[in-house]
Amino acid sequence: ASVDADRGRFRYYLKTSVRNAVRSHLRQRKGPKTIQSEAVVAGVADSPASAESVGDEWIENWRECLMDRVWQTLEQHEHSAEGNLFHTVLRLSVEYPKESSSQLARRTEGQIQAAAFRKQLSRARRMFASTLLNEVAETLDDPSAEEIEEELVETGLMRFVGDFLPDDWRTSRELPDEQATA
Repeated sequence: ASVDADRGRFRYYLKTSVRNAVRSHLRQRKGPKTIQSEAVVAGVADSPASAESVGDEWIENWRECLMDRVWQTLEQHEHSAEGNLFHTVLRLSVEYPKESSSQLARRTEGQIQAAAFRKQLSRARRMFASTLLNEVAETLDDPSAEEIEEELVETGLMRFVGDFLPDDWRTSRELPDEQATA
């Protein structure tokens, strides 16, 4: 299978590849289940209502995949940069959204004070947004800023990063190094 250059979306390529692999697998099986299973796969692929629910599930899984990759990047960054707690502070702020920075800083078991927690959290959010932006860009074929933004909106990720992207993200798509480190 080849990637559809007009669509330029890696996830559509994956979706089509998986559907075709399932169809091929079902064709190789023998017996009445094959015909029924193929009909179900074809029905899901061709039915607008079913396709919409499958599309929604696909987008949810795609969003989770992208988010997991970003969290992993933050965790790797934290382990490789001394004094950096981006992954820790962001995770704490997500897990305990109603707590103050003082309360969250205490959860780091003395690794950081409240003022430093706020500073690291601000930088972590910007790095998270920038990393997510780059992850999305990598899945598109020669993406423009508009295509990246469209993908962020379509996957429901813009709401997580929109406020934390630098003003010039459409031209640079990356944060300067001094902002991304603690």
